Amino acid sequence: MKQLLYITLFLSGLTFAQKSSILWQAEKDDVKIYLLGSNHLYPADSILHKEKINALIIQSDLYIDELDSKNDNRDSIFNSRKDNQIEKNLGKKDFKIYTNLFPDDQFTTKLSPAEINVKLERKKISISCGSDNKQTMDAYFDKQVEQANIETFGFEKVIDQLNQLSNLYNISDKMMWEKNRNALSQISDKKMKSKCIDQALITKNTFMYDFEKEIPANQKQFWDDRNIRWIGIIDEILAKNKYKNIFIRVGIGHLNYSKGLIMLLKNKGYQLTPVIF
Repeated sequence: MKQLLYITLFLSGLTFAQKSSILWQAEKDDVKIYLLGSNHLYPADSILHKEKINALIIQSDLYIDELDSKNDNRDSIFNSRKDNQIEKNLGKKDFKIYTNLFPDDQFTTKLSPAEINVKLERKKISISCGSDNKQTMDAYFDKQVEQANIETFGFEKVIDQLNQLSNLYNISDKMMWEKNRNALSQISDKKMKSKCIDQALITKNTFMYDFEKEIPANQKQFWDDRNIRWIGIIDEILAKNKYKNIFIRVGIGHLNYSKGLIMLLKNKGYQLTPVIF
């Protein structure tokens, strides 16, 4: 395969847990799977060797993403909801800050407090890491896949992701609105711009894995359960004997920990190796 000409693996003396690439190769029998871990706000212009990663995508038989974008029905989902009373719950001052942050959000009055918090936490990351208003890694690869006309598949529907998100937080709506006000206060703090929590991921394309660590019990439904379900879907796809080269892009957290996709595939007999260029 052409890609083998420019792919080199980490030195063999390194232990499996020490390898920190955001791109991994899983191989078993005659099937090869590439796993790309993404921070969904990761700026495209800081991705090292994105052209080479894109070449691997183009050579694949199937491209799998977290979300089934071909059947995106979020308009009907959000429009069927009641008004969230966001201005009342945030207060006029914080509501103004929020609308200035997201002026084009057509669903502002329909989002749950937890969904709003995810938007704010992502905004904090993008501002602090200097990636706000830049093309994201997800957007870049979405465009490349579309142009290459590759067959695509999504692990989950929009409603599945929204339901999973509601399980991530185990606090009352009142406490969640308070959490959102605190996030808005942090975003307004100019000092925050020097506190990028994903600096290694942004500048070095590396991630610190811990393949022995267990996810906290209250987060297993959001992480472990989804990963296990996705592995089952991969098994179903491969059972058709139609695909030999598959490229998968998911949030990098789904590759990590004892029940991340990397370890789940490894436990199924796949040879897992981190890829660097």
